[in-house]
Amino acid sequence: MALYYLHERGWSALDWGLEDVDVDLDSLVKQRPVN
Repeated sequence: MALYYLHERGWSALDWGLEDVDVDLDSLVKQRPVN
């Protein structure tokens, strides 16, 4: 449980700084034509 808690806290902290980037990447991937 401790490792899971620390893991979630770590990703939450990263999400605060990378959330906008993640959204942009998701948009690019979804808009990319599937060959």
